[in-house]
Amino acid sequence: MTSLAWNAAAVLCLAATSAAGLLQDPAQDGGAQPARGRAAAPASQGKDRPLVGALAYLWHRKEKPQEINSLTPEHQPYDTSDPATARHNIRLWKEAGVDFVAGEWWGLGPNDWYQHMTDSFENYLKLCEEEKFRICVYLDDIPGAKDHNSAEKLAKNLKVIAKWAQSPAFLRYGPSQRPLVFLYERVLQKLGKGKDNQALEEALQPYQDEFYFVFVNVPAESLAKREQPAGVQYYAIPFMQEPYLIEQYEAARSSPKVDLFALVFHGFDNTGHKGREGRKWPSSPEKFQHQWEIARQARPEVIMVPWDELGEWSAYVPNKEQGDRYYKLLKEAIGKL
Repeated sequence: MTSLAWNAAAVLCLAATSAAGLLQDPAQDGGAQPARGRAAAPASQGKDRPLVGALAYLWHRKEKPQEINSLTPEHQPYDTSDPATARHNIRLWKEAGVDFVAGEWWGLGPNDWYQHMTDSFENYLKLCEEEKFRICVYLDDIPGAKDHNSAEKLAKNLKVIAKWAQSPAFLRYGPSQRPLVFLYERVLQKLGKGKDNQALEEALQPYQDEFYFVFVNVPAESLAKREQPAGVQYYAIPFMQEPYLIEQYEAARSSPKVDLFALVFHGFDNTGHKGREGRKWPSSPEKFQHQWEIARQARPEVIMVPWDELGEWSAYVPNKEQGDRYYKLLKEAIGKL
């Protein structure tokens, strides 16, 4: 996923969720399970651990790689609309101790590429119901949204998400048990006209009691002023310096209304399809362990990984080029939380 600049100070990706989180367990018929968030004991006390999530990219199609020179999953054919692919990934997540998946959805768009991702999310949703696994939406875009119609476009996309959220497998978070929805910075820019935080808040106000929004690429201090609980997450990739990452982690932890989501990379390389315009941060176990430890020490409510970001060589799904080393490292790290 290519990062877009939300402002000059933050060229990274952040996410937000609520304080005092409670999660609905799809394995139970009603009844709430204690959150891995502020309502539960901090992970540092040894009584609980952060939730662990996988960010799944829903654009993968059989024999149609999203970008050239991408990683090749060991499971073939790898198609996110195929039940066999979804079931395979859910099995791996369960074995590793992952708690939920966030399906990256690009909204209601004009062609079959967008429809494929809608089909893929519904495929995962059905399989999550069967496998008693949690899922939520990571909204990446509002296709066709302009200044004059962004509110209307948002409403149409959230209507679809609200339908999905009726599923017992859909992840609910926070004291009011609202469906969890990530809003990527592309969405926030369109709603906020690129820079207007007031316009953004006005656009989201009608839905604050319906959804639990996760903001991407919003400085932690700006979320602390919201009436509703919020949170932040940072992409630990070369779009930021490590001191800034740690600074934002600390800012999130200092606010009683902000939950911290960390997204941990083991590497990043999109030069295979972007050439000189790309960035290269070669993968290594040491990079993973270092980024994971920075996140763990920040006591986040949630730690996530980019599960099948194949084109940027950031994936944890076992693949032919890197084998299963990063999947095994992830599984080992989760076991030590």
